[in-house]
Amino acid sequence: MLIKYNSDIRELDKFKMSPLMIACYYGRYYNVKYILEKCNEHLYINHRSEEGYSALHYAVLREHVDIVKLLLDESAASASI
Repeated sequence: MLIKYNSDIRELDKFKMSPLMIACYYGRYYNVKYILEKCNEHLYINHRSEEGYSALHYAVLREHVDIVKLLLDESAASASI
């Protein structure tokens, strides 16, 4: 959908949730990977929603272990730069 409608992957919805957070919540591993590749910004990964949750929180809450690992790997890579 993001590609089809040429959407901005940094845009937030009315709850201040990013496409990354939504993909993490629903367990969309390949969407998460795509977004991380296109938007390699440490601040974007750590952005918090209106409820105070980050993308990592949503992945953990929904028990998407593969996405949790992906986010942690990406955070570690960003921190070492």
